[in-house]
Amino acid sequence: MTNPYTGAKKLQLDDGWSFRCMTDEECEVAYHRLMKEHLMWAYWPQHGDDSTLEHWMAVATDPTTFPMAFLYNGELVGFSQNFPAYYMSRCMSVNPVMFRKFFPLGSAGFWNASAWALGELDCISLLGYVPVRNRHMTVMLENIGYNIMGEVPEFIYYARLKRYDNAYISVATRESLIKAKEKSKA
Repeated sequence: MTNPYTGAKKLQLDDGWSFRCMTDEECEVAYHRLMKEHLMWAYWPQHGDDSTLEHWMAVATDPTTFPMAFLYNGELVGFSQNFPAYYMSRCMSVNPVMFRKFFPLGSAGFWNASAWALGELDCISLLGYVPVRNRHMTVMLENIGYNIMGEVPEFIYYARLKRYDNAYISVATRESLIKAKEKSKA
């Protein structure tokens, strides 16, 4: 089955950012890079370092998902696995990650990726979750326009820690992203 998102246009922004659907080959490269950089536990905590390429590819190439490449000046610097959050909803769930070398670009990259998704994909809001213990990610999300809606006890299983942890649920809209951008300029 063909991924319906592969037709979403590539967006090139003036500041060097561009976004598009990842190819299967890029999904495989991303898996190996996450494993090499020991980031799988942070990106996919429910599977962590025990993740297999076969399982990863089954999820990454599922036609109901949109594996979004984050490119900066043409180089793959991160990505997000996006998928409908709920059946019959225009809310898309997002799960971003930046490769270690590009951590300093995280806020700009994810703000731009979120704005692109809200403009190009059939969604009006983005839903994310972040473990409560991941304070730097929580601060970044709030700074770029994601609103923390609440804390859910034992929401996520951490394979690495072999336990469930609390998580914050966050939501972004075009308006919240624009408001955060204007606030950061002030």
